[in-house]
Amino acid sequence: MTVPEFSFKYGGVPFGELKKETVSRGDNTAYVLEDGLNVILKSKKYEEFDACEWVLSFEFKGEGRSKTISEINDCDINVKLPEYVREFLGDRFTESAPKIIKMKGCVEGINYRCDDEASAAEFSFHTDYIWNEGQKLEYANIGGWSSNYFMPFFDVNQDLRGAIIAIGWTGSWKAEFTKLKEGINVKTGLQNAEFYLNSGEKVRTTSVLVMNYAEGEDKSNKFRRLIKEHFSCSTRRNRKKNYLLANELWGGISSDEMVKRINEYKEYGIGFEQEWIDAGWYGDSKKCDDAFTGDWGAFTGDWYMNPRIHKDNMTDVKKACEDAGMRMMVWIEPERIVRGTECSRNHPEFLIHAKDKNTGELSPYLLLNLGDEAGFNYVFDTLCGYIDLLHLECLRQDFNFEPDIYWETNDEKGRKGITEIKHITGLYKLWDKLLEKYPELLIDDCASGGRRIDIETIRRAIPFFRSDYQCDFNAEPDVTQTHGTNISRYLPYTGCTTKTKADTYAARSTYASSWGGAFYNAVFQTMSESDLKWAKKTVDEYKEIRKYFSCDFYNHGTETFDKAAWTVWQYDDSGKEGIIIAFRREKSPHCEANISLKGIKKDFTYEFTNTDSGEVFTISGEKLFEDGFTIRLNEKYSSVIIKYSAK
Repeated sequence: MTVPEFSFKYGGVPFGELKKETVSRGDNTAYVLEDGLNVILKSKKYEEFDACEWVLSFEFKGEGRSKTISEINDCDINVKLPEYVREFLGDRFTESAPKIIKMKGCVEGINYRCDDEASAAEFSFHTDYIWNEGQKLEYANIGGWSSNYFMPFFDVNQDLRGAIIAIGWTGSWKAEFTKLKEGINVKTGLQNAEFYLNSGEKVRTTSVLVMNYAEGEDKSNKFRRLIKEHFSCSTRRNRKKNYLLANELWGGISSDEMVKRINEYKEYGIGFEQEWIDAGWYGDSKKCDDAFTGDWGAFTGDWYMNPRIHKDNMTDVKKACEDAGMRMMVWIEPERIVRGTECSRNHPEFLIHAKDKNTGELSPYLLLNLGDEAGFNYVFDTLCGYIDLLHLECLRQDFNFEPDIYWETNDEKGRKGITEIKHITGLYKLWDKLLEKYPELLIDDCASGGRRIDIETIRRAIPFFRSDYQCDFNAEPDVTQTHGTNISRYLPYTGCTTKTKADTYAARSTYASSWGGAFYNAVFQTMSESDLKWAKKTVDEYKEIRKYFSCDFYNHGTETFDKAAWTVWQYDDSGKEGIIIAFRREKSPHCEANISLKGIKKDFTYEFTNTDSGEVFTISGEKLFEDGFTIRLNEKYSSVIIKYSAK
């Protein structure tokens, strides 16, 4: 079990050299310094996973202001590994070599329109070898979004053993790995933090989760189970639902048209559970028929219903939803305010200005400071107003710009990092307070797609829109498959959406523990009778199998964007039952794939059901071990779902 360790300097002196009193109470340990600085370490062990989580807080109880706190490493541990010696420098590295396995975060959004190869790299895994004593590898996210460019998840590995490290911070974090003679030193923390505290002031910094694994352990599914059982939003409130099944309607569609479409779905028995109203419902835009046209973006910050299209504040839409057995889910972006909106004019006291990184000109956007009490109360009251008015089941909170320059601009001299710390802890406080007031509320953690995924957000919210690649109406299904393959290696709860109607291959490519349909959301989109029947069949199919998407995951196909390959997913529930979803991509020359199913037991017999053909057959566990499992798809660009259960 990893023991929590950290480091920092106080007044230029390393923490280990400072005179202090140690007070322990349960999982909390306080280190009290002579001048009144209290350093509080809060930790929690997860014995069954050989894992430990901890977070630091700093509180100054002295007079005046504290000395400067700097070089903060919330995690400063040594992962012990065998000594590694390269016998011949010309040899290629093998599994026995020490390495850092990093996870790619979200890419630049411009790639979504023009570069499927680059887009498919989101959530992919890459290996950096670290073999010479003293060698150092450094990583950091970009722009203040926690999963932008890099995901805050790292695997320190050698000889099939090691530790998975997860950083909990929804702002700017850093990670540093240094090779030791027998192991690797790991340091993680804030990118920009060097500050003093005023008397009575208390702040927290990043959290960290360390899960150790031994040779022979299934590290990915061990981590998935840890996240599922202790770091998903349902575990915090003991709620039953940890997923969404949402139908999207663009917010710029009139209430009358929304009601019409909801009633059509009701008539055909299409069983979505949330009616997701996306952006464009607010302000005074003159025309916005979809996300790519109109002037709706100029009104971000004017959080009142557009009177042109929603005369009854969408209460008629709420009634239609409830009559159809659904609850509402509404998009809002409270932290980004467009200059010139009502909020920007009326509340300059809690808005932060900054210059555009590229042009040097004043940015058209303002950051609403959640670290400011008045700003926090404004956002909380605004969100509560809509939750109450529309009886929301889900709040879809977006965040579409990089905040780091705003935080840096607003920092006082000698207080680098304070604005970011207070804004991010304000975000956690906001979600915690909403979840306390509305225990059944779901939060969709969207930030231009999945740019705010970390262990602090996933324990409060669902990354339902894990990539903005889904925004395009003709998104490449094989890219979406690749995203799902890779992110499922660590996270049991994510979401995805399809905008393509009557295309089962495309729809199945987006299946995840949360799923959305957006094939009837924009003004120009239509649904024929056959389309509506297809939608019912697809939603029914998804509901039948969605329980498996948070179970153990095994990838039996490609991890890359290769149109000549197969994608094959297996989701297994304790070796007793599960599903296989296979895709033969449009350029694959092979009509069969033979895979070795995981999790199954030799002494069981398994019944398989092809959900497309209805064929039912049995195979013994022993034969599956000997011969593997063969899937046949005669057509290119085709898919199949096969359910199995132990008999």
